Amino acid sequence: MTDTLDELFADLRADAVLEIRPPGVAAARRTVRRRRTTTAVASGCAVILAIAAGFALTSRPSDQRQTPVVAATSAAPADPVTVAQRKLAETSTGTTVVDVASPVIKDYEREQKKHYLGNLTLRLACAGQGRITFAVMSVRNSFGTWGEHVRLSADCATDPVPAETVFAMTGSEHYQFRLIESTTAPGAGFAFRITADTGTPIDAKDWNRTVDPQRALELDNRTVKAATSMRTRVMEPGFVEAPGVAEGRYRIAMACAGAGTAILVIRLDGRTVARAELECTWQITQKEFEVGNVDERVTTALGYRSDKPADGLVAWAWIRV
Repeated sequence: MTDTLDELFADLRADAVLEIRPPGVAAARRTVRRRRTTTAVASGCAVILAIAAGFALTSRPSDQRQTPVVAATSAAPADPVTVAQRKLAETSTGTTVVDVASPVIKDYEREQKKHYLGNLTLRLACAGQGRITFAVMSVRNSFGTWGEHVRLSADCATDPVPAETVFAMTGSEHYQFRLIESTTAPGAGFAFRITADTGTPIDAKDWNRTVDPQRALELDNRTVKAATSMRTRVMEPGFVEAPGVAEGRYRIAMACAGAGTAILVIRLDGRTVARAELECTWQITQKEFEVGNVDERVTTALGYRSDKPADGLVAWAWIRV
């Protein structure tokens, strides 16, 4: 490179001389050689600059952060059984005593070993396409014959709207749930839920514990001559008992659990001597009322009034005054 530069400076000096003296043959040859050399040096410099620029561009760190590419995925369709059960859970109120979900299958049935007190709300939902009809069955006689207790139909949909009805488990101790009709597309699911208005589930077999006179009535330190508890359907006051109390003056303490009105009518020789009504709740309500002077001829008649199907539970005690 040094020799080349020396030669270039020499040529420059020669050019300066030529401004004063025209060149000869030797000078012309030097001029041609100088121009070729200059072109070669310029080309070499250009290559070096291009390489350097490329290195600078490839070595410079990027100021932009790389955003990972996420492949688009579609959500899997929800399971129809889950959809139906979730819909009931989101929209139901009351105390749940039965909660079941299943695919829609032919001849579905499920035995219910417990039955519950209170007014029961049956809700039914079906996810998918089509329509189902559901029934609560009960044993109607001592031969074990099943009969339809209540039925409910529901349309199936992607976002199902539950159907509902109110009933009571009365008149039988054996119940069964069945799908009695279904016109659904494959893959449909359904759910049914039963809620009670009792606050806490009350097994019907334990009804007498709920209104046991010793537990339901405030009888401490008082003279109790007779006490009774009954599970009653809706009915007008009818004969229940002759308590057989000795002649004397009496009060009656009365308690009731349910969603209606309990009625007690006290008669002596067919004549009404006292009558009391008590609004029932499942928290057990109580009251006392005067009967007056009666003897062993006195009788008690119990009635129950309600616009709902559930039985009422009533307890009463004869207190000597």
